[in-house]
Amino acid sequence: MTEPVWELLNDLEDSISTGYRISHTPPVVSIPAITEDSARPCDEVENVDQDAATVCAEADMETQGCSAVAQKLASSGKDIKQVSSAIRSCKACNLHSFRKNAVPGTGSLHPLLLVVSSFPCADDDKVGLPFVGHAGQYLDKWLKPVGLSRYRNVYITSLVKCRPPQNRGPLAEETEICIQYFIRQIQLLQPSMMLITGRSAARILFRDSNNTNEAAQPAEPERGKVHTCFGLPTIVTYHPGEVLRNQALRKDVWNDLQVMRDHLRSIRADYQPPAV
Repeated sequence: MTEPVWELLNDLEDSISTGYRISHTPPVVSIPAITEDSARPCDEVENVDQDAATVCAEADMETQGCSAVAQKLASSGKDIKQVSSAIRSCKACNLHSFRKNAVPGTGSLHPLLLVVSSFPCADDDKVGLPFVGHAGQYLDKWLKPVGLSRYRNVYITSLVKCRPPQNRGPLAEETEICIQYFIRQIQLLQPSMMLITGRSAARILFRDSNNTNEAAQPAEPERGKVHTCFGLPTIVTYHPGEVLRNQALRKDVWNDLQVMRDHLRSIRADYQPPAV
């Protein structure tokens, strides 16, 4: 599949479903009413010991430091459900006082691909799920032509699990805490590859990955190449929201997705994307 064909399919789907092309200003998409249970990511369960855990965590933070407590909480999670529950009750930094919902992540528990952004947007914060607005719809369109879906073989999360106020970038102490949860998610999910969306997320993740025992990676990773980040083959591309604002980036994104597809196909025999 060539890049023009990929764009044509996107435009055709837009026209059929909404009557507009994605290059035009999209209409406002209302988020359906969500109950308390349906607002949780599909991989979460109720934390019956949440109050007790919160009290213990707040006491530990005074003596051990926030990052150490987050690491302790993250490592105590035996599966993704437990880690998600710990994230939802986390008060290790001030972001918890601004959030409506923490956003642990959602998708396949045995993913081929882990998709990562920097932090949740306002729509994500409302419902506790990542990439639910226009950018999320656009991300789904990116993944579909390469045989990937959040409902089948992709897990989607963000580095920082709570939305910063006024969409400001996350502070160093906030990423230092949340990276503990992110590392635990990688350990439990064991994805074959990672797609980082956005330069902010890429800079933070490659910086922290370089602080491990891995070989040093570029602080500003080049697009269109396979890097290694936290032990995973990694592709860096633009954030879907950025591409919605600048349609000239679509070709670059498609090139990145093709590199990702080809590498994933070379390391996973069970990955069979649509014929090109």
